Amino acid sequence: MSKNSFASWQYEDVNTFDYGKLTIQNLLHMFLDDGIIPFIQKNGYTFLSSKTLIGDSLASLLFYLDIDRQYMFDSTRNVNYKSELFNNYMYYPEWENFWKSWNNSTDNFFVDAEMKIQLLMWSCIDINKSKSCQDYLEDIDTNEDERMKKLKNMDPYLLDQLNASNHYKFTRFENS
Repeated sequence: MSKNSFASWQYEDVNTFDYGKLTIQNLLHMFLDDGIIPFIQKNGYTFLSSKTLIGDSLASLLFYLDIDRQYMFDSTRNVNYKSELFNNYMYYPEWENFWKSWNNSTDNFFVDAEMKIQLLMWSCIDINKSKSCQDYLEDIDTNEDERMKKLKNMDPYLLDQLNASNHYKFTRFENS
């Protein structure tokens, strides 16, 4: 497939429940302006990338998934998908309501791409400037500090038992 097929794909019509017949391009603009970008920002995240770059990446991703698996598109940066911050973002409970709402109104246009879109959006987030990320990191640090204080104040014999590697927690003495 070529750039021409990508351009013609954007002008294909899709039927939606709430918005009627739209081109894919118009639907994606609506999704960016009224959906994914405000949702992520409302939840305390700040983007590294411009809306234009996010839109281009989203369109490329959907084209790749829908039409041409050979079509190449660049992610905005290398991303750590094994971090606690990432898990907190991906499994945020409001994602389910967000996707239910958008898939209901667009006749399931995004249903097969939900996770991929979430991954793409994560790659566009500025972790250092996002309030949600900083709050989460501070919460982890606070919890770790409190745990260490409790361990320092604990009876040394109990602490020893907690750290024992081959300790049986329950023993049973049988009378013969």
